[in-house]
Amino acid sequence: MRSSIIALLALGLAGPSRAQTQLPPQLSEYVVLALDDATIRRETRVLSGAVGAVGGSVHVGRAARTNLVAAPTVQLAAASRIGNVFCHLVSGPPTLPSCRAFTDPIVDPALLLPVSVVPGADDIRLPRHTGTAPVPAASFRDVRIGAGSVLQLSGGTYAMRSLRIGRNARLECVSDCRIGIVGPVRLRSGARLGAAAPSRANTVRIDIDPTAPAPAFIARARAIVSATIFAPAGDVILGALGTHRGAFIGRTVVVGHNATLRADSALGKRAHQHDPLATDEQTLSVWRHRYRLSPSCRGSRARRVTRHRVASRVSGKPRWRAVGLRFRLPLGSTCDSASLALARP
Repeated sequence: MRSSIIALLALGLAGPSRAQTQLPPQLSEYVVLALDDATIRRETRVLSGAVGAVGGSVHVGRAARTNLVAAPTVQLAAASRIGNVFCHLVSGPPTLPSCRAFTDPIVDPALLLPVSVVPGADDIRLPRHTGTAPVPAASFRDVRIGAGSVLQLSGGTYAMRSLRIGRNARLECVSDCRIGIVGPVRLRSGARLGAAAPSRANTVRIDIDPTAPAPAFIARARAIVSATIFAPAGDVILGALGTHRGAFIGRTVVVGHNATLRADSALGKRAHQHDPLATDEQTLSVWRHRYRLSPSCRGSRARRVTRHRVASRVSGKPRWRAVGLRFRLPLGSTCDSASLALARP
């Protein structure tokens, strides 16, 4: 009996020591990082990734949700929901979370040096409701995309003096992109910027020159950004009701109300050194229970994840006929969507 009590006491004492040894997030784990102050407005949801500030504070608005915050000072509004906190001081209504200790700076400033950009001399101007074939890597002056238009970039390194995307217009990277912009960057309501597939947000990085006029980056209400925005010398503003995936780094970062954020940073990852399909998961629904993979897909690993209740082709009655497969493609695989589709028997 005495030995059991001693064992329980030892376990109880071991818990806090393990928590204290936890480290603050790395640069690639942040979805929002400000050198000064970061603000998450009311009812915004941060579904993954950390929110941080290097030398200022993080403000979490009413009924906002986030899993991890790291900053010298954290200010919480009523009904906000927050997970782990690395801080020196936390304030707000009770009950307050406890601060986990860390050593300043929370992120090495050498990793947050701004990037200088040299633009080109030619403009790109798309009229309303037009589209283009993918544009190869090059340097441009001013890029203007009219309302409802689509500008595709084939991939590589680009430079621009300024970028303006009209209402419900899109700038999409078909493959890995790195875009340098002197500034400013402006997205109108409903505009989209980044990877053509949001799940590949970590393959697009946008660097904004330190000389960009303030604010350096503005995405209006209901805009969608699937990229890493790197503007450590400028202000980054994400409007209300937006859906964003990637990482957003600025001198200050403000996220409007009722927005949704997911972390998928291009910083610290080898996102530009392999086929983007190599880390994607693709789910296929097929009619039969046997599968034959094409030669280029032989190295993939397939596992059955679900069966779907569908109508029979003959009687129309519900039957369990379709089987879903999720393919995880290894690095360097030449298997693509077309090969997977042809893999059906």
